[in-house]
Amino acid sequence: MRGESKDIKLILKKRGLWKNRLLLECKTCKDKKLAKDNLQIDCCARKIIASQPDFIVQKSAIVELIEGTDLQQTVSCALDSVDIITIRKFAQKS
Repeated sequence: MRGESKDIKLILKKRGLWKNRLLLECKTCKDKKLAKDNLQIDCCARKIIASQPDFIVQKSAIVELIEGTDLQQTVSCALDSVDIITIRKFAQKS
């Protein structure tokens, strides 16, 4: 199973979307420049899983965590108290 993720393979098999010799990520998708122009949705396992409706609407774990707490409001209030000049100076150093 070289170049394959077992979890993705299991999900695709359950959905009847797995093909023999399917790679986790094809050469086209690995190359960011080529991936932008690639309209094929069944070239590799990652592309197939990413095109599934339930995976498209799924938020990342960090977004779900932030939305589940008042962290976003706390961070916004904290940033509002920092002077814009200080933020710009910090950004220039980074």
